[in-house]
Amino acid sequence: MNKSQHTHKQAGFSMIEVLMALVVVGLVLTAVAGMITNSMETRADARYRQVANEIAQKFIEQCRREQAIMKWSDFISQSDHECIAKGPVSEPLIGISFNKVITVASTSTPPETYTVNVDVTWSTGRNGGTEEESLEVSQVFTNRN
Repeated sequence: MNKSQHTHKQAGFSMIEVLMALVVVGLVLTAVAGMITNSMETRADARYRQVANEIAQKFIEQCRREQAIMKWSDFISQSDHECIAKGPVSEPLIGISFNKVITVASTSTPPETYTVNVDVTWSTGRNGGTEEESLEVSQVFTNRN
């Protein structure tokens, strides 16, 4: 037996095997990074929607309190109580600005109703900061007198 025949055995990986392994690892890491990014965006969207819902529900609860302590005629008058405040109101929370717009519709036919719509919008920061989302909450108040 010749000594040179035993020394030419393959002792490691070829360059092509190493390159293919790197390509596979790179593809897997790219997919994982995409999933993490998508998960973070979904988590942020859920948090923003939760805060928007809290803003709207807090306002509706304030209207319920006002209805409970006021007479119907005072409640539906558009004087100086907060439940009638119209126009956008900005509430900066968690590093993002939420705009609240309140619209009111009322009927004078029995039973008298008073509908408060709260539309909360915010910018998601995507597409150069131009993409907006919104959440609308509506509550109907009825004259119980």
